[in-house]
Amino acid sequence: MFGLAIKPRYTKPFMLLYQFKAPHRDWRPDSMYHELFSDFDFPLPETFNDDYEGRLAASENMMEIGNHSTEET
Repeated sequence: MFGLAIKPRYTKPFMLLYQFKAPHRDWRPDSMYHELFSDFDFPLPETFNDDYEGRLAASENMMEIGNHSTEET
């Protein structure tokens, strides 16, 4: 990176690409946990079906797991 701070010596175009190797991890649980809570119904919180009425910032953000956090296969 030190070379970027000095005057370029070349006349050809230059591109620097910096990215993470794996920016997202697999969010699925290990297969050994697939049946862990199969016989239990978790109660939904009071805010589960919140429509964000009166909270403009929250209503405009993509915060729905089903619609915005899906993994395309």
